[in-house]
Amino acid sequence: MTHRIIVRPQDLIINDEADGILSEITPLSDNVIIRVVDNEAKSTGGIVLTKASVEKSTLGVVLLPNTISYNRDGSTRKPVLKMGDIVRLQRGTVGTGMPEAPEGENWIAAPEDCIYYYRRLIE
Repeated sequence: MTHRIIVRPQDLIINDEADGILSEITPLSDNVIIRVVDNEAKSTGGIVLTKASVEKSTLGVVLLPNTISYNRDGSTRKPVLKMGDIVRLQRGTVGTGMPEAPEGENWIAAPEDCIYYYRRLIE
């Protein structure tokens, strides 16, 4: 069963509560603060799925980009990610959950090397 991942406009919005929290956080090293975008609980045919049958999401939105990036040889480079970028994370347990997230949101702090690619929707 395939699921089309859709980033909704509300996934890109940072409300006042989230903005206040983010203003107090600075990610260290190559860590990125990401809002995980949950997968739809419906199949492409419109069947409502149980929570247990919905795959764990690997899609997220960058809330705070990293302050430093590393090349494979360990040398530093300018970070690429920007706030609002859509990112694809590795499967499995990636990053550390953030209890600071507003009610109903799932934020993680993840190292940049756990991100496979990004899409920039907002310039």
